[in-house]
Amino acid sequence: MKNFALKLIKKHKLKRDKYYKKSPYGQQWGTISEDELKLLANWTPRVAPGWYGISIGNPCPISWFRVLDEFFIEVEKYNPEFQICQVKLKLGGLRIYLDKINKETQEAIYLLEGEMFDNNLIY
Repeated sequence: MKNFALKLIKKHKLKRDKYYKKSPYGQQWGTISEDELKLLANWTPRVAPGWYGISIGNPCPISWFRVLDEFFIEVEKYNPEFQICQVKLKLGGLRIYLDKINKETQEAIYLLEGEMFDNNLIY
């Protein structure tokens, strides 16, 4: 899982603090992106009962939705019973909380969260 996370980081050119040159808050945002709709359609059934689920919204780099979709496909291979508790933007970074996963998957999550962060997303 760790190697897969590193491949995603490279493929999507994820890098801490490289997403916004200034705060995106206060700008007009359009409708929900196709990538976010795809993520929600594919993974909402995995949300554990009573949990927050996937709620990222705008502003958010579009690539993050793609990364999550690809990552969850891989998570499912190694953790067939995994559940999504929360996926959200918090203090400038993406937070991914999953249940019924192994230690290697949690380590991969830490790697991704480290790169899916931007100081300009802190408000």
